[in-house]
Amino acid sequence: MFCKKTIWLALSSAVVFGSAFGQLSVTPALPERGWTHKMWLPRFDEKKALAAQGGYDIVFLGDSITHGWETRGAEVWAKNFAEGPYKALNCGFSGDRTEHVLWRLDHGQLADLKPRAFVLMIGTNNTGHRDAETEPPTDTILGIQAILGRLEQSYPEAKVILHPIFPRGATTNDPLRVRNDLVNREIRAFADGKRVLWCDFNSRLLTPDGVLEKTLAPDLLHPGAAGYEIWAEALKPYLDYALGRSPKAPKSAAAPAPTALPSGLPVAVTPRIKGYWLGNPKKKVRPRIREKRAEQCANIERYYDAILIGDSITHHWEKDNGNSAVFAEKFAGYKILNAGFGGDHTQNVLWNVLHGGLLDGVHTRLITLMIGTNNTWRDSAEDIAAGIAACVKAIREKQPQAKLLLMPILPREVAHKRGERDYTRKNGEMVLPKQAKVNELIRSLADGKDVIWFDLTAKFLDSEGMPDINLLPDGTHPNAAGYTVWADALLPYLKEFCGAR
Repeated sequence: MFCKKTIWLALSSAVVFGSAFGQLSVTPALPERGWTHKMWLPRFDEKKALAAQGGYDIVFLGDSITHGWETRGAEVWAKNFAEGPYKALNCGFSGDRTEHVLWRLDHGQLADLKPRAFVLMIGTNNTGHRDAETEPPTDTILGIQAILGRLEQSYPEAKVILHPIFPRGATTNDPLRVRNDLVNREIRAFADGKRVLWCDFNSRLLTPDGVLEKTLAPDLLHPGAAGYEIWAEALKPYLDYALGRSPKAPKSAAAPAPTALPSGLPVAVTPRIKGYWLGNPKKKVRPRIREKRAEQCANIERYYDAILIGDSITHHWEKDNGNSAVFAEKFAGYKILNAGFGGDHTQNVLWNVLHGGLLDGVHTRLITLMIGTNNTWRDSAEDIAAGIAACVKAIREKQPQAKLLLMPILPREVAHKRGERDYTRKNGEMVLPKQAKVNELIRSLADGKDVIWFDLTAKFLDSEGMPDINLLPDGTHPNAAGYTVWADALLPYLKEFCGAR
């Protein structure tokens, strides 16, 4: 899950990376379309002038759906938000994506206005104007996070009422609806219930089986007048709290909207993003997913000899305690992307592969996968193996030309007990059998041709069959000597499939 209290703007030194590849969603930009100067810039100036006049406690930020308060929703707006207790400034711009909202905020859209509340709904044009390879769901999530961060930075006292992206397409199976649902499921965690409020009434725009009817959205995207009536009604309790007229923050009363996303599956096989990736400045955690996407963008060739996928055991190739020096020495001349993320479970790797973009738009010859050790505490061996199998399948579909080195879980001695870490060998003996069972189950995934079993287990065990503390000093993570063992075992595969360097 996301860290619910973390909304961090991670946009310093933003750079536009070449030809529609990479983090466009977090890079402030003007619309690239020809009508920018005919509509967009004049509207920007108009709204900036209105903001300069003052008198607005509420600002609506968004795209054409928000812009539509001035067309299909004009009568509803006049009745609810033009004057009176909810007087608001509509800063919805047709065609806008997250990067355009960022540009507007960066260039004085609100002048010296100090709103007490923002209403934010954005993202449908990120998914609607770009394919999933150009902008995976992770990038749209990062774009929304960036806007929230900008608002927190510039208007720390203001409440933000965050909406999910509204339903799009006739049915739950509409591809754009599915992409938006993936985003919606994750951005909800940005709402802490105090400064950022989650206002979800999507189910009220749909029939019980998830159909978006033209009576509410004539073009299956933009609400009609009836849709704006529902929006106004749902929004007012949140505005009352944001403006100090109600002492208690409301909660979304509507039932979750029907989606086509899989449900009822074991956690280990259900793709989920992880809050760790998004960064936490209070804990000095860097936004790794954004940094890794930026690393991809800087790779003009869009080619890697190898991509390493996993959890902290893979992530720590980058640790500055001798591990990174081993990496640099052993793999000199090879271009390798480290896609290991500390704390990841199988479901997090599955998200990153399917929706994170790290295997999109690039080509590689070799991929390594080692995942599952963090699942050990909660999931059964069978569920962990199923999660790893799902990861293998997804990787093969994304990069079918690459050889996949499937690694068993490295021996682990650390066990969790009542929230604390117990390093005793006794508890290690409790963990190892489950790992051994997982490894036995996943070995059959390797066909020896496209998926190769890459087993280092024996190299990391001592004479008693326990994790060797000389290579795994904390019982889990290799030290420089352990990474040297790993590197020496991996090098022959690099030379075979990528050539000697």
